[in-house]
Amino acid sequence: MQGSWAWGGGWLAEMGFSDFAGSTLVHSTGGWAALAGAIVIGARRGKYGPAGRVNPMPGANLPLATLGALWFGWFGFNGGSQLALGSVLDASAMAIVYVNTNLAAAPGVVVAMLLTQALYKKMDLTLCLNGAIGGLVAITAGPDLQHHGIAMIVGGVGGALVVFSVPLLDKFRIDDVVGAIPAHLRDLGNPRGRHLRRGRVPGPARGRRRRRRLRFRGQPDPLDRSQGHDRRSARGRGGIGRPRPDRARAGSVFGRGSQLG
Repeated sequence: MQGSWAWGGGWLAEMGFSDFAGSTLVHSTGGWAALAGAIVIGARRGKYGPAGRVNPMPGANLPLATLGALWFGWFGFNGGSQLALGSVLDASAMAIVYVNTNLAAAPGVVVAMLLTQALYKKMDLTLCLNGAIGGLVAITAGPDLQHHGIAMIVGGVGGALVVFSVPLLDKFRIDDVVGAIPAHLRDLGNPRGRHLRRGRVPGPARGRRRRRRLRFRGQPDPLDRSQGHDRRSARGRGGIGRPRPDRARAGSVFGRGSQLG
């Protein structure tokens, strides 16, 4: 429906609105739909704890997520929107679309890498991939631009918006599982940003560090059955087997879901 407002002489086109391949008509609309769905469905169990705590749930296969980043597929998405390849002018215009599409995605990745390193002291692959998608979505409105430098600036801004908007969804406790909202709408948050804060280590590494500290202090390891440690008796005595309230349910859902929008 919204496509007819601009493409084919709709009322937006009559007002001078231009969207070459659907940055607003397709991607922004999908981002708003994803936001509405996340609000209605609610957060996954264990995602948020008390006092604003955010429990990270990283994807299970980041190499597979990288292959699914759609960078290559965007050439068909934007290039095909030229709708003609029957003349030299059409071929030249499509070539410009291809170049600007690639030039926007690359700065999106680079800017996301630099910002995550500067803000969180660590580069995050999922944020970098979403930075590429943010740059691709941003340039989709005008990949037919003649100036390649403008395309790079547009892509870099799109990648930066993805990174800077990381804490916002978590602040409002809106669980965006695959990062579709920041990548396509580019105004809100990413589900994985909070764990990048300095000193926070997600997942099994955090448990290994805790067990090393227990062994150093001479306390029994709750996961070492050779020590004859009874978690139920320790819980009754208030010992180390007593679970923390903010982690009571997080372990059952850890590792589910991917991160790429």
